[in-house]
Amino acid sequence: MLVIAPERLRSALFLRRENRFAVRVRLVSSAFAGGGLKQGDAPGNKGLCGVEITGEDAEVLCHLPNSGRLCELLTPGARCLVWSPPERCEAGARLARKTAYRLGFVEIPGGRGWASVDATLPNALIADCLQRLPERFYSLLGLAYPPSDSPRFWQQEVRFGRSRIDFLLNTAGELPGVENCSEARTAVCAGKAPAAVLLEVKSVTLVADGVALFPDAPTARGHRHLELLLQAMHQQSLGAAILFVVQREDATCFAPNRQSDPIFAGLLRQAAAAGLKVVALACKVRPPTVDLQLDPLPVRL
Repeated sequence: MLVIAPERLRSALFLRRENRFAVRVRLVSSAFAGGGLKQGDAPGNKGLCGVEITGEDAEVLCHLPNSGRLCELLTPGARCLVWSPPERCEAGARLARKTAYRLGFVEIPGGRGWASVDATLPNALIADCLQRLPERFYSLLGLAYPPSDSPRFWQQEVRFGRSRIDFLLNTAGELPGVENCSEARTAVCAGKAPAAVLLEVKSVTLVADGVALFPDAPTARGHRHLELLLQAMHQQSLGAAILFVVQREDATCFAPNRQSDPIFAGLLRQAAAAGLKVVALACKVRPPTVDLQLDPLPVRL
């Protein structure tokens, strides 16, 4: 579970999307108190968390940490939560972005809870899970847990060819000095299970009729990642897995979005047939907390 800066969370209403990574919102409360946010709270004269509105409403530009379309969530008037800039920075420090605010959560239409829209969060959730519950995480991917005396059994943001893969998971003891994933093949014996597995993580925010769908727009980057995972399995004798993190609670299963990106859907099915492990996990979203649920969703390829 990750708890994300509750002291800086502000209630707001979504107005419009300015560009791929910027949205405009209207702040409607002074701060997010935490612990009091409930589904279906009436806006009335209070903020989303029961905080009385103080001062005038203000329109602000927010960074959107998600390149997806998010059309079903980012609708005019949608309730959302944004992170405000810190009250003060260290000496000499300054905000690097033009958008000091950052969009974090959006209420799902129909009062079905909240969605986290931060596409960088799933990797942090997986890293947190690997630190706290490594054996259970390995188990849900169907992987053998490395020997207990292995001091380093996973790495993050590892280079593979000209690209980077989110995680390298070790299944046969420590692989010292693996800065490039291609070096891991030296630890793989022919005919045996791979000593290392590449894991790519994807953020999912679109749910239709209970089905979590990825992507919500054509994704050339997603195509490239699947091709890299296929290459890792065929040419490098590495294992490979892809994990879809659904950042909301109303999904009952996962499927590739054939309507949005038939190429990705075809590549995913091809890779799964070749041995790619495909897993989908939902999140329990209770702003300011996001809790990764370790009971896999059914996957329909």
